Amino acid sequence: MPVIALTVVTVFDIKNNYAKVTLEFKKNPKFKSLLFFICVVSCVYTIYNMIACFTGISGIDDIAVKDELYYAIIDGIEKQISYSEYTKYSLISFRMLSGHMIAFVGLCLYYYKVRKIEKSAE
Repeated sequence: MPVIALTVVTVFDIKNNYAKVTLEFKKNPKFKSLLFFICVVSCVYTIYNMIACFTGISGIDDIAVKDELYYAIIDGIEKQISYSEYTKYSLISFRMLSGHMIAFVGLCLYYYKVRKIEKSAE
């Protein structure tokens, strides 16, 4: 949730300061090329991460814990699984989100770095 809040705040800050940010990018093209590089690396990692995770959990619809036993719903059929399989599927599903979180946080932090440099130059 903090990632979503940070992204929303950043989007509104960009909206309110769009002219200043655009001017800074025009004055110093290094910012623009570095931002583009960060975006490309983040997108490539996110796509790789999604493909790796989807292949790791293919066929599994959901996982659950009932009466201290671990279950996976595989193609609509509930099947008991071991604790190690349960943790494996849990970590894979969390990893699917991590790529997006890294992309959003990285871009937000880079934007605020640009804003800090811009303010110190004034």
